[in-house]
Amino acid sequence: WPPLMRAIDNEIAAAADRSDRAPAARPAPAPHDPLHARLRQALAPMPVHIRRRGDRIAVDQTVRVVIGISPIVHMLRLEAQRKAAQRLDTDAAHDGITISPADSLARITNFATGADGMSVLATATTFGAVPQSWQVKDRSDTGCRMRGQTGDLNGVIPGSLVALAASDHAPWTVAVVRRLRRLMVDHVEISVEYIGRKPRFVKIATGAAPAGGAPAGKAAKCFGALYLPASDEHPRMPIKTLLVPACVFAPGAAVTLLSSSATYALQLNKPLQQHADFVWTSFTVIDKVAALAPAAALG
Repeated sequence: WPPLMRAIDNEIAAAADRSDRAPAARPAPAPHDPLHARLRQALAPMPVHIRRRGDRIAVDQTVRVVIGISPIVHMLRLEAQRKAAQRLDTDAAHDGITISPADSLARITNFATGADGMSVLATATTFGAVPQSWQVKDRSDTGCRMRGQTGDLNGVIPGSLVALAASDHAPWTVAVVRRLRRLMVDHVEISVEYIGRKPRFVKIATGAAPAGGAPAGKAAKCFGALYLPASDEHPRMPIKTLLVPACVFAPGAAVTLLSSSATYALQLNKPLQQHADFVWTSFTVIDKVAALAPAAALG
């Protein structure tokens, strides 16, 4: 190992020397220090402790997991229906924008179908929305590593959306898969990064809502989405955001969000993160009107 380590050190020094002697008129060649520094850490005889953004703690905990934006939307929709039926919704009051699928839930549970309606999320199977049991092996303030069983590796590739909760009554946390390791035929280990807590199902229609309530012309295209409130806890997020299907997202697009208390005209901002199946974005509230009667609601 010493000759190899000396060769790496010599290459680092040579790269720095070439950078110092590069003519001012043209940019210096990119130094190889980052690559060689990582090789040096990997090959060092004594392991180097790398401090993470949040140091991980070893745990052995069973959590409920739902994978994919479509099953997560469907699962939260079913949970909202049950809470509304039992009148147990405790999230009715929030300062600023209020998105609470209670009381008048009947008007936001039917998705538009047909050529002009978007039923991609309405067709999520009940099986896919049923939480599975996974084992958390370690965790930090920013994410965790867990193991579980899946019949579809494409569903847990990096960039996939995951919702997890510690128990039946614990709040859900939404995370993005960052790493995947296959353990055996259908058992995998994934590392996820948290992006939001307490997601809520909301119904969104493309186009701004007219003052009278019902959209003019042909029926609006409707789809399910996830609303993430601002959070002071991990993961910290000072603004309210949305998770929307990638197939319907467009920066600057005007959409209508239906909640139990009001209808909001929103403008979608540039994405915070963009993946194959979903986009995480902030939004700007353009207008707000009082809640409509169920018969006049979209969808």
